[in-house]
Amino acid sequence: MCIDTAVRACQNYGLSIILLDDACATRDLEYNNEIIPAETVHKTFMVSLNGIFASVIKTKELDI
Repeated sequence: MCIDTAVRACQNYGLSIILLDDACATRDLEYNNEIIPAETVHKTFMVSLNGIFASVIKTKELDI
């Protein structure tokens, strides 16, 4: 959740963000007495940020 908050806040400051998908981690979460697997949580955050708030890429795609 900290990545989500930070990336969205950066938009308020006009910053362009490159988010490294495979450099982020999460854990299983519980919602309505159901366990949501970490992989699902991760993918949900990445897809919701990609394109609007950040450019989500893999570390091997980073060209610096």
